[in-house]
Amino acid sequence: MKRNMGRKLGFLLLLLFAACLWTACGEKDTPESNQTGDYSGRYTDKQGTGDVYSELELRRNEDGTYAVTVGIYRVTTLEGTADGALHFVSDAASGPAVEGTISIDGGKAEMTITASDFPEIPAGTVYQFPDGE
Repeated sequence: MKRNMGRKLGFLLLLLFAACLWTACGEKDTPESNQTGDYSGRYTDKQGTGDVYSELELRRNEDGTYAVTVGIYRVTTLEGTADGALHFVSDAASGPAVEGTISIDGGKAEMTITASDFPEIPAGTVYQFPDGE
């Protein structure tokens, strides 16, 4: 009888430990994105000069998404939106469909094109905007 009770107690302690571990390591109630701050701003590529060649502008909306304008020197200007994780989707009105991932590191931004119907902007193209403001 004592042996059986000891097993039950051991099993109960094991379940309690597993529940504590699951709670500590499980998903937290966090926003949908991995964003930790507001990345609104103007990020540019001046190519070592005082003139702006290409630019990326992010304006945060109340819902946590961003209005995005991307001017690519001698190619086009795209407008669209990015979610809180900075996944960009162009507006249909701004031309062929383009999608990309934007990353921000300090005052620098980078946009990697992940899908594109725009011949001059193939998927895999990376644009850098090292001159943030």
